[in-house]
Amino acid sequence: MPDGMLHGTVFRYHNQENTVLRSLRALITRQPAQAVPDAAELTSFIDLITKATGDEADDIGEFVGDKPMVDLHRLVQEGYFSKHMKGNISLKYVLPAVLHDAPGVASLYAKPNIYGQNLAIGSLNFDAPHGHQWLQADKGSDPYKTLPPVFAGERDGLNAMLQKLAGDDDEDATIAQGGLAMTAYNFTQFAALTDHERSSIANALLRYCELDTLAMVMLVQGLMELRGKPLTIAMQ
Repeated sequence: MPDGMLHGTVFRYHNQENTVLRSLRALITRQPAQAVPDAAELTSFIDLITKATGDEADDIGEFVGDKPMVDLHRLVQEGYFSKHMKGNISLKYVLPAVLHDAPGVASLYAKPNIYGQNLAIGSLNFDAPHGHQWLQADKGSDPYKTLPPVFAGERDGLNAMLQKLAGDDDEDATIAQGGLAMTAYNFTQFAALTDHERSSIANALLRYCELDTLAMVMLVQGLMELRGKPLTIAMQ
């Protein structure tokens, strides 16, 4: 929004993004002015793309921003079915399914040297020399399974601890779902960690959040390919 205007569409997947943004708005408005100097700008943007729900809607009545986020979860629920979703419309299941059904999009993200810092599709959190290859045959062509482990080498034992705390039996020891992400964040608040360990968790959370955002881009690309109207993603 360099000119103060929102150009294009903001997507979300189900209700979480809207709920969190409305909660952040309430938190911002309770802070003293000096604590959040850009409060007016932040609340204005939140109001633009969200709608009031639950208790807030009961208190202030119906409110919908001028450019509310488009819910891809509802779009999938009403307009896309694939046997590869295994009966589940969570984004973690829908994304591998649509990439299986839309080979043109899949072929883009299966390439090396495409996605990463200073590459054609830029990244803030993936800096490997040859970029990050999102679709890998040995990972079942599931982007979430390509996320690197939180810790490596001598700190690998902390991976198992995080898995147990989250009740997650995934052997890959990566932050690849919301429950483990929340557990990892809470772990940084209360555990006695070294700076390196805290940084490792922060970087893993950023990579997970980046993929959750990219996943919606991949999904839109895939759905458009299935409609016979493939999109060309802008390259740097």
